[in-house]
Amino acid sequence: MSRLAERLKSPTLRRSIKQRRLVLDVTTALEDELERRKMSLTAFAKALGKSKALVSRIFRRQPNLTFFTAIELADTLDMDIKVEVVPRRIESNVIYLQNPCVSDVHSASLTIPVSMAEVTVAFEQRA
Repeated sequence: MSRLAERLKSPTLRRSIKQRRLVLDVTTALEDELERRKMSLTAFAKALGKSKALVSRIFRRQPNLTFFTAIELADTLDMDIKVEVVPRRIESNVIYLQNPCVSDVHSASLTIPVSMAEVTVAFEQRA
């Protein structure tokens, strides 16, 4: 077993990866919204009532972004934060969907990374 595989067994490291992933997901979604609105970090900081330095630090993936701060950032853009707690164990790594909206394709599949596992979503058009 490689050193990386061995290290990934560590609950502490896995938790740290999940925490950083959450910060990345939140800040990326907010950055996308700022870009969509063509709003600069300076303008966002002003609307937020915070310094540009603080806002810049947050968007540089500050590792200790709290839920409170994330909600404050989202509120400034009239957005909400949705956190979903889901079971860790997946009984099957393939999910079959009936009548998916897939046109002109008899079958297709999509693998979606989920935390430390993978889920494969298979689309099958039935006659």
